[in-house]
Amino acid sequence: MASISIDVDIEEVLWGMSDREKQKLVDELYDDGFTPKELEKKLDPPTHAAESIFNEALDKIKGKWNMLTEEEEQIIINISKRF
Repeated sequence: MASISIDVDIEEVLWGMSDREKQKLVDELYDDGFTPKELEKKLDPPTHAAESIFNEALDKIKGKWNMLTEEEEQIIINISKRF
């Protein structure tokens, strides 16, 4: 079986995409758990160390709801209901 190797520049691919296609790509990446961490840090820097630790903890569980036990899920839901 023959194979072909093609070197494609990602910038060329992105340049050829419509805005709608780019938005769909970004949405898919976000759904898969990818977020622009550098942008978040620049827009909303933590005010102190405790907030930073809290935000890191939230980042670790974000998108992993299916890995939580029912009890852990209920605890998080109950906390969110307070706000």
